[in-house]
Amino acid sequence: WARVHREAAASLAAVLLVTFVAAIVTTILSMRAQAATEAQLEISEGLRFAANSTLQVDNDPTLALLLGVEAANSNPGVDANDAILEALDAGHEVRVLNGHTTAVGHVSFNHDGSRLVSSATTEMFGQVKEDGGKQIEIIEPAIVWDTSTRKELGRLQSTKTITSAVFSPDKYRILTASSPPEDKATNDIDETLPAAQPLLWDGTTIDGRVTFEDRVTFESAFLFKAHPGAFGPQGSTIVLPTTGNQAAIFECVAGKKILPLVGHQARVVFAAFNPDGDRVVTASDDNTVRVWDVESGKEILKLDGWGKSGLEKQARDLTWVEFSPDGRRLVTGSASVGIQLWDMEKDLGKEINTARFPGNSGVFFGNGDLLATHGGENMGRFEKLAIQSAYDARWIEDVLINKPLRKVVVSPDSRVAGVLHFTPMNQCEIWDLERHEIRATLGSGKELKGIFGDLAFSPDSKLIATASEDTTVRLWHVSSGRDRATFPSLNFDAKRVHAGSPDGKTLSIVKTESSAIGALCDFSQSKQSASLNATIAIPSTVGPRFLATYDDRLAIHSMDDGDFLGQETFLHRKAWMTAINQAGDRVAVYTGSTDVMLWAPDTNLRLLLPVGSEQVNELQFRPDGKQLFTLSSDGKTRVWEAESGSLVDTLVTGGQLNDIAFSPDAKLFAVTSDRGVATLYDAETLAVKSPLFQSPEANFNRVRFSFDSKTLITFRGRQSDSLLVWDVDSGTREPGLV
Repeated sequence: WARVHREAAASLAAVLLVTFVAAIVTTILSMRAQAATEAQLEISEGLRFAANSTLQVDNDPTLALLLGVEAANSNPGVDANDAILEALDAGHEVRVLNGHTTAVGHVSFNHDGSRLVSSATTEMFGQVKEDGGKQIEIIEPAIVWDTSTRKELGRLQSTKTITSAVFSPDKYRILTASSPPEDKATNDIDETLPAAQPLLWDGTTIDGRVTFEDRVTFESAFLFKAHPGAFGPQGSTIVLPTTGNQAAIFECVAGKKILPLVGHQARVVFAAFNPDGDRVVTASDDNTVRVWDVESGKEILKLDGWGKSGLEKQARDLTWVEFSPDGRRLVTGSASVGIQLWDMEKDLGKEINTARFPGNSGVFFGNGDLLATHGGENMGRFEKLAIQSAYDARWIEDVLINKPLRKVVVSPDSRVAGVLHFTPMNQCEIWDLERHEIRATLGSGKELKGIFGDLAFSPDSKLIATASEDTTVRLWHVSSGRDRATFPSLNFDAKRVHAGSPDGKTLSIVKTESSAIGALCDFSQSKQSASLNATIAIPSTVGPRFLATYDDRLAIHSMDDGDFLGQETFLHRKAWMTAINQAGDRVAVYTGSTDVMLWAPDTNLRLLLPVGSEQVNELQFRPDGKQLFTLSSDGKTRVWEAESGSLVDTLVTGGQLNDIAFSPDAKLFAVTSDRGVATLYDAETLAVKSPLFQSPEANFNRVRFSFDSKTLITFRGRQSDSLLVWDVDSGTREPGLV
């Protein structure tokens, strides 16, 4: 027929060819449309994760970082980058302590930094609220916190709102004060807006209290602000202002008055011991500073000259009085006269700096040898921190802050200063006093609703606590508080992201497709350290090396600068999954076969670990790098010796295993399956720890530990619409749905 009807056959063949080509074109267009739809879904997922990450930054930086990583998985770009960096920056924030119902204005650590006490602002003193048509006074307690567990240890409840609190040097007592702002109590304290009595509490049990009063002679003690100098060096005595223009020394067991200090002509507003405990300094509304002998109660020095304009006395001009840490100097500050340094040794009362320092506030630091001065709250024009010698008043240098200073606190190790400004008031800057530069800005990028009212360093200088009008107390890392570098957006569809080494120094962003791209970035540098056309794997704990995979080639690079170190090996097929241990001397590779290859870069030794025919879904070394864990679809976790490659144990869980995570303290690890179950193991014995973590309403397959190893977080990869938070010890779920 084809020979007879050649033209018809040719036409039919042409039609069939066109139909075939059209079918192919239609299929290709359909696949492209489907790919475009999937790409849009990935972008949408990425934007959703980035948005959720931003929402969680203030409450839980750990969850925010996980969400930012998933955002980069789905849609790498500016949004994901910003989410990751904001979460990493929020990682400086160690704890958010919620418990107060009003603005927090004062924070103070105990002697070893294990406890923190916080209290309300003075503006809250005497405030009332409507309740059933009645005006009821708001009475806010001070709260004592455990800084390691974030738990509230107890509340100190007085008859008035407590506005300041400090621990005694012997750690056994807490002094609290309840007072209005000084400008609202212009007369003697018992005439206008009377303050409540200061109280002493048991600092161990957080209960019991001692009052200081003598109602027969109307010499009740009062205190505008609790401060450590009120205690004697042993913590057994305390000096407080009293009514009747006096101060008095009390013993701390029953509050009994030991010694009155009589001589001022107006209200005493401040009293403190010197470091040796043999002298007391007082300041008064009569614009005099007096020094007293503790044994006899006699006045041994009177300093005046403040608050005078011609012959007319003005209101109290003194704003700062303090002994140096060695007791050899006394410093005073006032808005009109400036800062003066006085000799407390052989030339008692001699003014050392006749050329007075500008400003009215400051702080001793450097073992008391140095003095940092500024303008304080009443002299907001000062934009520098002046450093002088506390011994001879010699000017040393200026630290230019470039913003009006409100409050400055220097860390106990004298390396950094915490600085509060008049604007913006919801941020705290940590300044490096050696380099004269900002190390970190706490609160930057956060929607903190209230201003920072106070800050304090822990005794070891590792933490800084801030009090805020948003009713929160926040604890922040100091040592890791360096400026974050800004990383460029990577315009590719990443399938796997490693976000940040555990020491917080590096971040790698990788793609595992045919055109692989990786960026290794050092947070301490202004620019990224290395940009590699490779898939990057970094150790689970910080190490000197990282692994770069170039399709069928593995290479070891330096973590410091990204340079190739010379060790490489070639594979027969493309690597699906890789891992590197902490020392960088063992690398695990899975290529989709029945074996996992264990490679020793230094000796080029290659071992094959038989994992069976089931697919391997995860490889991870133990934090110390001594063992390798492989997770398979057959529900088995195999544990191998990293040195010899020998099989240590096989842990049978069931289901398809998807993820493994080690706790930061390396004592536990958790494994998840596709059945929405997380199994907890002892990392040393490999024994199962009870209970299992399982939730009927959330089919999770990924797991992470919190920074303190006490919380487990589970979620479902890119499709996750919830994050479940679990208590590791009890296995109970905590509020944690996003």
